[in-house]
Amino acid sequence: MNEPRTRSVLVLGCGSKPYTQRVGLQDFPMDFTNAEVVGVDLVGEHKPDVVWDIRQTPWPFKDEQFA
Repeated sequence: MNEPRTRSVLVLGCGSKPYTQRVGLQDFPMDFTNAEVVGVDLVGEHKPDVVWDIRQTPWPFKDEQFA
């Protein structure tokens, strides 16, 4: 039997708040209990998972990682 695919959530401009509070994941109609949440911000002091200027392409993620 196939394992269910883990959802990946990309939070752009995540800032320094915890991601679940920032985007209100508890209010989404989908179950994000086992989601991989990846925060991206330009400011490294916010301590995101990825420091990146989203105006720069290509982005540093695998194709369809957040599909």
